[in-house]
Amino acid sequence: MSLGPDYGRLKSSLSQSKEQKDNPALYQTILGLINGMQLFQENILAALNSIGIITTTIVPGNTVETLDGVNDPGALVSYSREDHKHDLAAALLASAGTNNFYPLDGEEGPRGEDGFTIIGPRGPQGFAGLTILGEDGKDGDDGYVIIPPPTEPEQIPSQYVESTTPFTTTSATFVDITGCTTTMVLNHPSHIAIFLNCEVSSTGNSDLGLAINIDGTDHDVRTTHLLGAGDAGVMSVIHRTATIHVPGSYVIKGRAKRAAGADTPSVDAFDLLAIALIS
Repeated sequence: MSLGPDYGRLKSSLSQSKEQKDNPALYQTILGLINGMQLFQENILAALNSIGIITTTIVPGNTVETLDGVNDPGALVSYSREDHKHDLAAALLASAGTNNFYPLDGEEGPRGEDGFTIIGPRGPQGFAGLTILGEDGKDGDDGYVIIPPPTEPEQIPSQYVESTTPFTTTSATFVDITGCTTTMVLNHPSHIAIFLNCEVSSTGNSDLGLAINIDGTDHDVRTTHLLGAGDAGVMSVIHRTATIHVPGSYVIKGRAKRAAGADTPSVDAFDLLAIALIS
């Protein structure tokens, strides 16, 4: 007797389908179900085939299909079982219209196989991303350098004044020699060198004093003695600032006084020169 489907045909149809290639996981699942059902049926048949012999006199009222084939009506039938496994035989007897059988429960069937997890094969690696290089940008305009026009080299600041107009004084303190003044402008920190050169004379015996003045302060006081009417000479005073002066304007003067005597001394001519000494 044939029970259940044709498992070989099922497997053949499955293997010829596209599932094995298109969906390996589904293919393995279906194949596992077919194999499991086939194994389950084989276990049932094996259990029934191993049933022991129980002799029971039964006169069926019609034909009954048993595991051993078809029984004719009125024949003596020997039903087999192992222990109390006779549910199928009892069902067959019931369908034959007899009540002469043992109403025993069947024992627990064999434990099925453990399920399994099917992990499909790894899919193919995707295509590498494309690298698209843009076009080179347009060349920029040529650069250029602006060269400023040449400038004249900076000159060393200097100031100069002169006079041939006589200047007389009887003052006992220093007074400004008329016209003997200038202003020095410094653009950089600098010393200042000043040169005062004078032609002097007197109406009699007297002493003449000279000094260089910067912004109200007298420096390098010098004195000469004139012997009387007609006595004349040249006096020079040189001064260099002791400290560096910051950029700015500085007023420079030549100054004179009668240092001693009762006559009148005179500055008959002078030259005043100031030069910046840039540090």
